[in-house]
Amino acid sequence: MKLTLATWNHDRCMPLHDGRVSVPGVDFESHILPTGKLFPLAVQEARFDITELSISSYILQVSRGESAYTAIPAFVSRAFRH
Repeated sequence: MKLTLATWNHDRCMPLHDGRVSVPGVDFESHILPTGKLFPLAVQEARFDITELSISSYILQVSRGESAYTAIPAFVSRAFRH
């Protein structure tokens, strides 16, 4: 099975992108993008099968009944940057 995987370039996700960690039967098409490009593509176009999203974007989509994604409780980046 081929799945698109899109994340920012950080150490918690790179093992999936570079093949150090694999999922049996899954071939990832990797996309490493800065969050400023990643989030709009994920939220507005649902371009990826697997992606990271800001929790606020996800909650907003779900509240509107518009989410193309199902969240899992894996918080790969817990930094508050503002």
